[in-house]
Amino acid sequence: MKWMRWWGLGLLLTVCLPVLGDDRKVAAEPVDIAVYGQLPGIEHVALSLSGKYISLATQVNDKRILLVAEVGGSILHRIDLGNLKLRGLGWAGDDHVIIRTSSTVNLGFEYGGRHELFNLMILERESGDMDWPLANSKKVLNAAFHYHPPMMKEGRWHQCVDTLPLRHSTLTQDAWITNFDLELTCIDLNEGKMHLIERGREDGDGWLVGPGVEVLARASYDQQKQRWRLWAGAEGSTLINRVEPIREFESRYGSYNIVGQGRRKGTVIYAVNRQHLVEVPLSGEQGAELYGNDIVDSLHFDSVTGLHNGYTLLGDIPELVMLDPAHQARVVGTRKAFPNLNVHFKSWSRDMERIVVYTDGAGDSGTWWIVDIAKGSAEVLGVNYPALKPHHVGAISMLRYQSSDGLPISAVVTTPPGDKEGPFPLLVLPHGGPESRDYLGFDWMAQAFASRGYIVLQPNYRGSAGYGIAFRNAGFGEVGNGMHRDIQSGVAALAERGDIDPERVCILGASFGGYLALAAVTLDKGRYRCAVSVAGVSDPVSDLRKDEMHRAYASQRYWRDYFGVSSSRDDELDALSPLKHAKRASAPILLIHGEDDTVVESRHSKRMASKLKSADKPYKYVELDEEDHYLSRAATRQKMLKVALDFVIKHNPPNGVEP
Repeated sequence: MKWMRWWGLGLLLTVCLPVLGDDRKVAAEPVDIAVYGQLPGIEHVALSLSGKYISLATQVNDKRILLVAEVGGSILHRIDLGNLKLRGLGWAGDDHVIIRTSSTVNLGFEYGGRHELFNLMILERESGDMDWPLANSKKVLNAAFHYHPPMMKEGRWHQCVDTLPLRHSTLTQDAWITNFDLELTCIDLNEGKMHLIERGREDGDGWLVGPGVEVLARASYDQQKQRWRLWAGAEGSTLINRVEPIREFESRYGSYNIVGQGRRKGTVIYAVNRQHLVEVPLSGEQGAELYGNDIVDSLHFDSVTGLHNGYTLLGDIPELVMLDPAHQARVVGTRKAFPNLNVHFKSWSRDMERIVVYTDGAGDSGTWWIVDIAKGSAEVLGVNYPALKPHHVGAISMLRYQSSDGLPISAVVTTPPGDKEGPFPLLVLPHGGPESRDYLGFDWMAQAFASRGYIVLQPNYRGSAGYGIAFRNAGFGEVGNGMHRDIQSGVAALAERGDIDPERVCILGASFGGYLALAAVTLDKGRYRCAVSVAGVSDPVSDLRKDEMHRAYASQRYWRDYFGVSSSRDDELDALSPLKHAKRASAPILLIHGEDDTVVESRHSKRMASKLKSADKPYKYVELDEEDHYLSRAATRQKMLKVALDFVIKHNPPNGVEP
């Protein structure tokens, strides 16, 4: 790039301060820990089809603000979203902003109580008018269960979503969900009208919607018979092969799914076990596997035709690859413009003349840029943590080591900033999932602990995503064994290098990572000074039984296989339950849980706290009011971070701090 500067019209002057100064001296004092718990200065950014307009979500005084602007020009709309939980932004053409949200909703006992339901709001760029189309309808539940890419029909943009049908009483205000078979509903964004495109089926498993809002393909999944089928066209369409599926497979976990259109018109791409990708003609002819052994995180599609035009490789740093050579050249050139930084491609115009990238690492706590290819420029949109200067950011690196059985493991390591000398105390921070992974980049929680003098280890233990299906499968039946060996081998590798003191280790995890933290001090005793579980699973038995009660057959099979048991009544499952072994806790335990968590209900932490109290074990339970599973609010995120840090410092103090 020829030059880099701030976006001249001061779009974010009330939000962000200059970011990448030259001052990299050692900080005399670390910044307030609350800074790390703030929501990022910018959460989501999206360019319109032509790249002429941009929408972004930012934070001002703990409120989410939506900005819509002309790139390089004036702000068109500044909308206060309050504490609305924003989950994503997109565009339909140049005229409509698609705003994806979620909220915790109590549907009542009959429908399983509280759920985290997703929704969408539409903003019309020219007028600034906003609309909640699903909320305005009496025909569907006010929730979106899948977002399809916007498509044009007869010159007008449509947004299609999967919905649940509602029926209303003619005598009262009562309404009820007719059935739980998802329907395909499309919204005409110009007129605001909703249209039912396809009714749901009990075995329905999604649709592929193409230009003209035409259903190009659909899938079905029989959970009991474990059969996944791919069909051409809508149900009852005149396309060939409408009676017989064009593909049919056994699928134990329901892990086949339609991804999108192929590279050519008349083809569809489906995923196998969420990793292998296959492109097949809708005519049913022979298909081909895409990208061989490359591990693909996501596919990208043309915003008008819907045809596949690129993909992101999953690795320590995700890598965008575009199929058009000219577009790929712009990707490569953009990446080269940010040497020594991790570059993440977040949004781009259809012609890739304008690109939004996010950078982090090497003293960068997270910066958003807009790249203009024609001008050869990169301009800063804003930064995620303005108070964090380059010298506040701890170094981030990958650690490669072998587990005790020889399995290669990778882990992210964050070290304290500055020139402090070790060996340091260690915080192990296992990810959730378990089919997830940690990346080489700025992690607000890891950096918070590193700023207080801890090395932070984030191991991608067996079963993690991003290392192939064999590595994923290596996690099955190894929850209480191999996973802990992977973590402990990482601790040993850091100790062997002299980086950490192996006698000064705590473990903190969230969700499934919270389960691993609890298991580390109840099932695998004596290795840790303390454990922190944030929204963690304490008893896998209860969740398995819940799946059985709701006849979630695929989920049952998955978790049974993962824990290596045959049913929720298997005696071996009790051996993997921290709750059942609370009296064996070998270190103090901190339990933190959101009141509104619908993914891992707060009863997991409450029951664990009760068991620890009965066993006279040291523990603390903290409930986060009005917080969900994802720590979506700044105040509760900051509270969690302060309580967790105080707890770890008390039981595993950093260098220079007396216990």
